[in-house]
Amino acid sequence: MLEPVLVGAQHPQLTSDMLIFLGPIVLGFIVPSTSWRWTQYVSLMVMFAAFLFGAGMPETYPRQIVRTRAKRAGQAHNLSRAESGVTLGEMARVTIIDPVIMIVSEPIVIMSALLLGANFGFLFQWFITVPVALGSTYGFTVQSVGLAFTSALAGTALALFTSVVLDMVFRPRGTNEQPCMLPNVEYRLYPAMIGAPLMMAALFWVGNTATPTVHYIVPIIGTAVYVFGSMSVLIGIVAYVFDAYPPKGTLSALTAMACFRIALAGIIPLVVIQSFMRATPMWALGAFGFVVLALSPLPFIMFFLGQGMRQKSKYNAGLMAEMEQTQSPGMETHLASQQM
Repeated sequence: MLEPVLVGAQHPQLTSDMLIFLGPIVLGFIVPSTSWRWTQYVSLMVMFAAFLFGAGMPETYPRQIVRTRAKRAGQAHNLSRAESGVTLGEMARVTIIDPVIMIVSEPIVIMSALLLGANFGFLFQWFITVPVALGSTYGFTVQSVGLAFTSALAGTALALFTSVVLDMVFRPRGTNEQPCMLPNVEYRLYPAMIGAPLMMAALFWVGNTATPTVHYIVPIIGTAVYVFGSMSVLIGIVAYVFDAYPPKGTLSALTAMACFRIALAGIIPLVVIQSFMRATPMWALGAFGFVVLALSPLPFIMFFLGQGMRQKSKYNAGLMAEMEQTQSPGMETHLASQQM
């Protein structure tokens, strides 16, 4: 089992993204009447409120509950070793060495990292390009730009709802009937398969409609579509990687993907403003649109070929051996004799 920092990582990420979209709405009214320092003051207030909320909550992580109870009773907890490692060498293997290996050798991790890297980086540029486009084209004030981000909240909520519905509809019923085959978890990719093409369409949409001859509501709706696609890709890819590998492999894969996307998120904003100043929104956003166009087939490739890729991965070798043992004729006879 993974350590608590990674358990349920998908949901905190989605929550943080929703709070990011609230920032322009709230601060758009606070900063103009105060100063830029209030961007930090408000952040500190939110962090302090979150700390107070979490400080009084009981422990919910099963491993820590067992450890605490065993310590109070003066007994050994008899828990299995943490998948993230116990010694410094084991932790370095899982969090440094394996992520570097996976980012260059595992097709699923490579494709997922490219998708999430572009997703995260382009999401950051959206916070730069949308105010520039609305301000320069329609004369929006800071407050008006902040209110325009309500469409991003709508896109996030719709992505969450859609992903839940897709999971309920396409989640396999029953057990895996194919012998010596990893379970089918590719259904997790349905949100990403919908979201990636919508991201591409929204980039061209906003780039071509953010002009004085088109009503401002059109690019604002395009923002909602973009955020819907972006959040759908995030939900689908992270959920898929969680299921694609055993816990230790998942930890390494998520570490590799996180480092890659943070690196891109730091590089892309460095060129966004220059791109908008030297070119029109159509060409600036169109360039990003062509990048997403090239990446859009990746969820479909993983959907159709992902199970075979997982079968061949050395990080699933232990799981495959366990399945072969439990599905062998001798094991089936042994289990049948125990049930009689």
